[in-house]
Amino acid sequence: MTPHFDSGSPVPRDIALPLARAYVAQLDWRLPWFRDRVAAAGGPPVDGSVESLDALASFAAARAHDPGPVTAEPFWFEPPGHRPDWTEAGAEWVEGLAAVVAEVITAATGARWVFDSDPRYVTGHQPVLQGVVNTPQRLASLAVADSLSGRTGRPLSTLVPKMIDQYARGGRLADAPDLGEADGPRAAAAPPPAGPVTVEVTPLTGGPWDVQVSLPEEVEDLLGAAAYASLEERFAAVPGVRAVVFEDRDVAVLATDGLDPEELRRALDGVLAGLRAAGGAGPGPAR
Repeated sequence: MTPHFDSGSPVPRDIALPLARAYVAQLDWRLPWFRDRVAAAGGPPVDGSVESLDALASFAAARAHDPGPVTAEPFWFEPPGHRPDWTEAGAEWVEGLAAVVAEVITAATGARWVFDSDPRYVTGHQPVLQGVVNTPQRLASLAVADSLSGRTGRPLSTLVPKMIDQYARGGRLADAPDLGEADGPRAAAAPPPAGPVTVEVTPLTGGPWDVQVSLPEEVEDLLGAAAYASLEERFAAVPGVRAVVFEDRDVAVLATDGLDPEELRRALDGVLAGLRAAGGAGPGPAR
């Protein structure tokens, strides 16, 4: 199955749409496959509870570099040398975890699978749960990556309830068809909610990056695609910031000249406030 879904460079719609339908169809067997594989390996229970998700994420992370064969080629897989650097078999474990995350969210919300036909969004040309800010696959991938790196800032036991609480049936893609139905019109993007967009700054040690900056999960929707695409450049222009790299849609690492975290937070919040006041204007294409 080539190409795989890639949020950084969406595959063409005519390829991505049937791929998205195939992904949703395979969830019927992927979840029991994951449950059986975890049980056979003596892993934690796969019981559909929020409380079980963190242990399952750690279990999948321990197998992210599994050299074994795959049951079915994963739908999300970066080639060797890219991030994340797990194997195809490891990626299949992560997709099993994503199937569990999807089950928990849909059981609580009734959210339906739809196709995001807008390539400007990070989820463009991918299957998404309508009304849910983040995708099960991205949530699972972040949890596994955090477990592998020793970070604990984004556990599934925290993020998944947040996705459920923020579920908005009438939000973006409200009129998109189910992936099992014929393709049809989709709703225009909902206007971003009012209020400030703020960051969290966490000091880092033992490497070239001295702070991690966490933005709201829905930052691209809040700012608009063009403004979001300009964030790396704008953050790097803050006095005292030497380098910026976005590790994910809502997480960046910065190298600074020893800036105080609170001072840096205020400066970055000012950048975001300026973008909001300008109506999301910003140079460059979507990330």
